[in-house]
Amino acid sequence: MKGRVSRLRPRWVVLIVLILAFAAVRLADQGTPIHYYRVIDDHTLILGTVTGPWRWTRITTAVETTSLVTVGVSSLSAPLPGFGDDVDELKVTLRGPIGGRTVIDASSGLPVPRT
Repeated sequence: MKGRVSRLRPRWVVLIVLILAFAAVRLADQGTPIHYYRVIDDHTLILGTVTGPWRWTRITTAVETTSLVTVGVSSLSAPLPGFGDDVDELKVTLRGPIGGRTVIDASSGLPVPRT
């Protein structure tokens, strides 16, 4: 019986370490404000957001209605020093033409200025 218990213990340690690592990544993943958007063509937008070194920034939400386009951007940052003053532009492809729809930042719920 003792041999069986000692073989199971390392599996529990590995499982706990994986759960803690997953939780740490989820806590470091945060919504990022969108500062502006540009229209490239009827179906393509470029979103401008401020990021920093050692960050992975990506589109996490894009919901279209007849009057709104709600877009969410998230950044996963490493716990390293940095200033966070780099502008990153992300491309969004819409299903329908932008037309007169308003672009909303999902992190704040506010309209995004068009440039």
